[in-house]
Amino acid sequence: MTRDYATVFAPATVANLSVGFDILGLAIHGLGDKVTVTKRSEKGVHIEEILGADLPKDPEKNTSTLPLLKMIGALNLDFGLSVKIEKGIPLCSGLGGSAASAAASVLATNFLLDNPLEKEELMPFALEGEALASGSKHADNVGVSLLGGLLLITSIEPFRYVRLPVPNDLQVVVWHPHQKIDTLSSRGILKEEIPLSLHIEQSKKFGGFLSGLYQNDFKLIKDSCEDIIIGPQRKHLIPFFDEAKKIADDYGALGFSISGGGPTLFALAEGSERASNIEKEVTSFFNLKNIGIDSTISKVNQEGSHLVT
Repeated sequence: MTRDYATVFAPATVANLSVGFDILGLAIHGLGDKVTVTKRSEKGVHIEEILGADLPKDPEKNTSTLPLLKMIGALNLDFGLSVKIEKGIPLCSGLGGSAASAAASVLATNFLLDNPLEKEELMPFALEGEALASGSKHADNVGVSLLGGLLLITSIEPFRYVRLPVPNDLQVVVWHPHQKIDTLSSRGILKEEIPLSLHIEQSKKFGGFLSGLYQNDFKLIKDSCEDIIIGPQRKHLIPFFDEAKKIADDYGALGFSISGGGPTLFALAEGSERASNIEKEVTSFFNLKNIGIDSTISKVNQEGSHLVT
């Protein structure tokens, strides 16, 4: 029986993971966006309501609804769509808020189709929302928000990915300082070229990180989870980054870096006790510096976007 409406939750994400700029990402539990899409007889897309953020109501300028305009055209849908957006991910946070809204909207619309697509087939549409927000198509946020897990993106057009193994004791600690860094600005400061020597060193780290996941080798993950290209160019955007990183490292973090374009920071940890200690100490440090910050600890969310009602 075809639905007239659907509400989908899409989780927040941590992207780049130190060693995989634009190609590695994972989904977390807790934070996320909800989008409700309802069929309507009038053609086109109408934004009915936006809760939790001040966002454009022009469907062509909203990351949640531009993908739906593309879906209507590509699939020749004979009905229009009304959209309600509930933002649970802070704007300009580096937690994939734009990607989550896009993922939620395309999956919700998919539930209204007589012949629904596979989740992976929705990616070309969801990527349109990501491109609107960041200026380019990259799936390390939107891919994992839609599909869940820890993914390596191997191709955009066509969309291809590898679902990477996640060690059972792997924990993700996330801190969101109360500041905003928009993705376009964060990408704009990056150098177009890097020295060959840095590329080689980062490639070693990338290979080691992937091998550590497959071998369930936390020491190899720790030795490899280091950003030597992108992080150093962006860390000045986040007050006391180096000090916070040293605290996380001192308390046994497997890695500590910037999620997406920032300002959110993340650490990987082995086991819930160590993750809790890292979270507590880094949070206390920022509090002492009078920097407002929210934090959470999560395992990797393997489900991704899913139907709520």
